[in-house]
Amino acid sequence: MRRWVDGVAGQLSGVSVEQHVVRCADCRAAVAALVPERPLQLVWAKVLADVEVPRAGLAQRLLHRLGVKTSDSLVIASAGENSPGSSPSSAPCSSWRSTPYGAG
Repeated sequence: MRRWVDGVAGQLSGVSVEQHVVRCADCRAAVAALVPERPLQLVWAKVLADVEVPRAGLAQRLLHRLGVKTSDSLVIASAGENSPGSSPSSAPCSSWRSTPYGAG
């Protein structure tokens, strides 16, 4: 079982041990005792960080594509969201509409 925990068991024996451990509570407890706790904590910390980080908004993603550092794009995008007239319902300025990228 130690070889399986260390990732050095052969493919066939590794699959056999894994199938057994899935079904046997005593062996799951034995495996838990063999696995160092610190790497598990690091893995879970990364999972939580990935899950808890909000997805970047459109403005931040565009700024990032333009080469703006992530920290700077976050500040710029946040400032734009909080500026007067920046509500989602506000219409873009008239000069924007006349550009090739505008709506009209």
